[in-house]
Amino acid sequence: MAIAILSPVLPIAQVDLLAQAAAVAATTLFTPPVSGLYQVNISLRITQKATTSSTLGGITFVFTDPDDSSSQSVVAQLDAVGGTAAVSSTVNTIAITLNGRVCFNAKAGVAVTYAIAYVSSGATPMQYSAHLVVRPG
Repeated sequence: MAIAILSPVLPIAQVDLLAQAAAVAATTLFTPPVSGLYQVNISLRITQKATTSSTLGGITFVFTDPDDSSSQSVVAQLDAVGGTAAVSSTVNTIAITLNGRVCFNAKAGVAVTYAIAYVSSGATPMQYSAHLVVRPG
């Protein structure tokens, strides 16, 4: 019996942010080389809890649809600890993670952006890490 080995698809773009203590304003993630489907794997993790309270997420992607050149926006639906679906987390605890994937049809040559929402209250700010990997979808 032959075993098939799948070759990994190299990322088109990758973002690794550590010790973040603020929102990420709209930032270019990548510019599609060709029009088509792209997927972004997402992992957000609280690495330092806030003194009082915090909210991590959502994460919003803005892209241009190649079918009609219209601007589109999508907020990623992620999985929180315990498998519940969430856009954001208000659980102010270290090691809270939000993981998931979003897929969209993006137009070649027009930048795709992402933004991460963040709220923190108290003397010690919430800190988080964010990891995004873009691959053909």
